[in-house]
Amino acid sequence: MAADTAGPKPIEARDSAAQERRNQSGPARRSAIAERAGQMPRSCRATYLKATRGKASPRVAIKAFCMACVCWTRQEVRLCSDLACPLWMYRPFQGGAPARGSADL
Repeated sequence: MAADTAGPKPIEARDSAAQERRNQSGPARRSAIAERAGQMPRSCRATYLKATRGKASPRVAIKAFCMACVCWTRQEVRLCSDLACPLWMYRPFQGGAPARGSADL
């Protein structure tokens, strides 16, 4: 067996490969995203799709994740009881003005 003498990949090559994997949008992923988007309230779709495409801010992506976790109900996000969730402290809808719609993002 020949030993790999090339050594570790340069940082640029690793970063480039990691970025490519993150942006990968294969048919299976696109299908899963489309299926999930079809099951959610119409008012939530644009934000969800923006987050799944990597075009949302971290705050908006967390909001989309939390809404998906509790079946698209703002009140449930606010009342989240999963204290072990790493996003619990960052969840949206914790205070401020009352929500206008229960499924709005």
